[in-house]
Amino acid sequence: MDADIWCNLPQDLVEKILARLPAFAILQMRGVCKRWKSLIQSSYFSYLRRLNAPNKPYFLFHLTVGRTEHLVTFDPVLEKWCRIPLPYMPPGLDASLVASAGGLLCFRVRKMGIVSYLICNPVTKCCRELPPPLHYRSTYRSPCMQALVVDPNKNTYKLVVAGYSTGRDPTTEVYSSINNSWKLVGNLPLKGDSKATLFQPYSGKPFCNGNLYCRAFLPPSVIVYSVEEEVWVQLKAPINSSVLTPYLVEHHGHVLMVGGLRKAGRKEFSPDSFCIWELDHKEMQWKEVARMPEDMRKLFLQRNVFSKFRSIGKGDLIYFTSASAASSVVMYDFSLNLWKLLPECKLKVGRHHLASLVGHQLVWDRVFIFEPSLDAAI
Repeated sequence: MDADIWCNLPQDLVEKILARLPAFAILQMRGVCKRWKSLIQSSYFSYLRRLNAPNKPYFLFHLTVGRTEHLVTFDPVLEKWCRIPLPYMPPGLDASLVASAGGLLCFRVRKMGIVSYLICNPVTKCCRELPPPLHYRSTYRSPCMQALVVDPNKNTYKLVVAGYSTGRDPTTEVYSSINNSWKLVGNLPLKGDSKATLFQPYSGKPFCNGNLYCRAFLPPSVIVYSVEEEVWVQLKAPINSSVLTPYLVEHHGHVLMVGGLRKAGRKEFSPDSFCIWELDHKEMQWKEVARMPEDMRKLFLQRNVFSKFRSIGKGDLIYFTSASAASSVVMYDFSLNLWKLLPECKLKVGRHHLASLVGHQLVWDRVFIFEPSLDAAI
């Protein structure tokens, strides 16, 4: 297109075009001219972004190669893999990514025998270390429940931490960015000598209508934490024993469960199908809403290993991953009712493809949903 046409575009049209760009592209646009930089930093542009920006969450994994940390994402708008530079972290920290929400990433860091948390916005490259927790500060055990809840309207967030994977510890504590402090809140609903309220690690902790939904086990169940009332309740919606490795995700105000389905009486661990169920709050039952096509299921389980299956999602997108086939990631788009195999990740670290490193190092337990944001404050 002729350069004169671009130069004479109406200003309001230019602003709407910029607002539709991916967050990382907008950061590059700030260097074009002073006018664009001023626009991008304005509250009006933030408003335009909320109206026009692509609302499709990225697929993200945290990978450690040697002593180097890497954040790798799949951009569903541009349909390509990219590497996100890690924000600067203080030296001497042993950091693990444990949560992601609202454009922020939460790292659990260990230094000199004490645990704390680091909140980062990788788009703006801002980073902040939180004060150590009151209870969960031991480096010897990791809590199963570490969830970040972001309020984009107030630009605040909370970090909810609860439940050791070993032992019976009902303690729940919450960090609030408003007062920069931790608070002990309502305990987990432990029952007798059972471990019914111990969380299944990495099983998804969607935030929906003011509540965090978490999957527990023995027996398989769902417990809910009310962020406002600071209490836990057990959800009376049983999970069928034929569902293999269920994960919880949020879909426009609805709670979904994603997992493999095994036929009754079949002992093999490999699933006969992959399904998505929606929670019916009135009947307290899980009702099937989508199922992976058979040819896609066979392709996804090409090595017939199911032990490292994971699923994450938010909004219209749900991602299926497997450590046994690291380059095989399936995406389901609710808005299009479309199942799609993502292109292989061909990014490299030195001489190695990241996809092959992920498969060998079995780090697909560090897979998250990421929503790039220019406005999320730490």
